[in-house]
Amino acid sequence: MSNLAVITTIGIIVLAVLGWFLYKKLARDKIDAFIARRKGDSKIAVPADLIEANERIPVAFALTEKTIFYENSDLEARIDLVQIDEVEYASDLFTGKEITDGRVLRLRSHGHAFEFVIDKVNSEKLESFLPPHRADEPGSVRVVG
Repeated sequence: MSNLAVITTIGIIVLAVLGWFLYKKLARDKIDAFIARRKGDSKIAVPADLIEANERIPVAFALTEKTIFYENSDLEARIDLVQIDEVEYASDLFTGKEITDGRVLRLRSHGHAFEFVIDKVNSEKLESFLPPHRADEPGSVRVVG
């Protein structure tokens, strides 16, 4: 292999790695923009990862008096608190995988579970606004404070 081919190959690899880092940085900036947009009318707005199967999807997570919003540049979703049956905080996913870089917020609504990984500091703040609630407990899921 000639020197030119080696240099070209290395250059392509370096460009691919730099492109990947740029993509990740821009995605994070978009999450920050969603968080900034939601902060004004939310009790808390933080970065999180939505868990879908074995995939972690970065989202902006925001809690208002009546709704949870989670969104990124490809996703705009919400769950009304009146539709949530249970709120649980855990250290592991349904798959059994232990989470060391945060806590799992698990929401159950009409037989469907949503899992979000939120860093420890923000999950403690979130729990002060949205305490755990089991379906067999009286009352409904609501924001505190």
